Amino acid sequence: MSSTSTAAPISSLQKPFLLIVGLAALTVAGCHKKTVAPAANTLAPSTTPAPTATISADPLAIDLGQSVVLNWRTTNATSASIDGIGDVPVNGTQTVSPANSTNFHLVVKGDGGTTDASVRVTVRVPVVPAAAGDQGMGADAAFHGAVKDLFFDYDSYDLRADAMAITQAPRAIAAQPAAFASIAEPRPIA
Repeated sequence: MSSTSTAAPISSLQKPFLLIVGLAALTVAGCHKKTVAPAANTLAPSTTPAPTATISADPLAIDLGQSVVLNWRTTNATSASIDGIGDVPVNGTQTVSPANSTNFHLVVKGDGGTTDASVRVTVRVPVVPAAAGDQGMGADAAFHGAVKDLFFDYDSYDLRADAMAITQAPRAIAAQPAAFASIAEPRPIA
């Protein structure tokens, strides 16, 4: 007896399955990317240390018109500048008289990079006390309470009847001159 084997025909459902299995096997086994060795670093890392900076002020708070001494120290710096002052030596002191509270910002540069430091100087501005004759009412309020607007009729220089009472304001000012004396003296706004 002879043995003959006949292969079973491939069905239409088995063809797509075999195609997918074959592609998956090729993807897993046959498609490898070449790995490239990383490029050697041709630049040596910088061994220059970064600069450091400190700045101080003595005193930290002053009255308007007084001076303060700024003192700064750096290491590994090649140049330095202070905002509002300009270029300065890398180490030094300077006397300044700021007109208002100020942040002094020191920026230093060196071969190892850039760094900065800051100090704040507070300037106290004196407050002018109110006039003694105000008696609790501000001079502006007293003035505006006593002085009113006058209205005229159109094309007439005669005062209207309702404005006649306002003409009594000069008598109120004459009766309390101390309350209105400070109006002529300018005061800073607090």
